[in-house]
Amino acid sequence: MMAQMLMERSILEEETDRVMQGAKQLFCKYAKCENVWMEVCTKVAAAALVSVVAVDNLWLCVAITLGMALVIGLAQPFAQSQMNVLQSSCFACLALAAVGFRHHMALARLALAVPFVLLVLQLRRPDSQEMLALRLQQELEAKIHEGPVEVSAEQFT
Repeated sequence: MMAQMLMERSILEEETDRVMQGAKQLFCKYAKCENVWMEVCTKVAAAALVSVVAVDNLWLCVAITLGMALVIGLAQPFAQSQMNVLQSSCFACLALAAVGFRHHMALARLALAVPFVLLVLQLRRPDSQEMLALRLQQELEAKIHEGPVEVSAEQFT
């Protein structure tokens, strides 16, 4: 999967196709370019949530948000693993907040604070293997034209 991601990124970096240059920011959010369906899925879920909240249907709201949390958690579509965890937990917390707004306000407040706590915890270790691979690829592309390049990568835990 990582090799496919790197190959797709190098194709997107070529400046010959204007359409690809315009879509580069959208495509680069995802681990593979074929995961752009998640963008559509997220927009549909947001529109569905707005209409469900307007008619005050709690359990349909919970079903949509938990469904999105499950889809993101299982598909892992984003290039950054931290983004997958954060998006999935945000949708799960939205489901808890919806129940909390109906039954107990303290649950809603707690559920809305959890993503911020998770983000702070993720800031302690902001890197992932995918982002390391992208940085190595960018650094090597700059040096490859100069001649042979020796690569050595170490991971510290």
